[in-house]
Amino acid sequence: MPRLPFCPRQGTNAAVPSVPDGPVEPEGLPDDVVDALFFNLKRFSRLAVAVSGGADSLCLMTLLAEWKQRSAWSGQLEVLCVDHGLRPESGAEAAFVATCAEEQGLDCAILRWTGVKPDHNLQEEARLARYRLMAGHMAKSGAEALLLGHHLVDQAETFLDRLTRGSGVAGLSAMAADDTSGPGG
Repeated sequence: MPRLPFCPRQGTNAAVPSVPDGPVEPEGLPDDVVDALFFNLKRFSRLAVAVSGGADSLCLMTLLAEWKQRSAWSGQLEVLCVDHGLRPESGAEAAFVATCAEEQGLDCAILRWTGVKPDHNLQEEARLARYRLMAGHMAKSGAEALLLGHHLVDQAETFLDRLTRGSGVAGLSAMAADDTSGPGG
């Protein structure tokens, strides 16, 4: 096996694993790991997952679909995708999300932000519209919780944004893992 000049965890000249000649089917996560990830969700009978088409939310959707298939949870899981209509390609992106959901056996609702868009503060208004649309759909469908996919960089961006706006200690805590404050809260 080839050796690396330095690998901090393994000291100098650590072995590089061999690379397969062709495609390899992923092994997936063990059942107990998937169950541990979503243990707190078992109390709900109907869940919604927000999927934008980005890597974070697609990953969450895939993990949730796998959990639903492999676990004893018998609830309903629905994908919500918001088409803000701000770019010509947004409709195709929402259709892509719906296709991905369908391939995993999940229902998908595409929610459209219609009407005149604001001239100022567009990102914030789009965020508020997104949460209003999803909350409205959840009220009609009976979904009890909305799941969002975020990663550490999202947390850092939220922290820095709030810091520059002069947030206090509570605001600087960034996004909570479990937020019951309501839409856009």
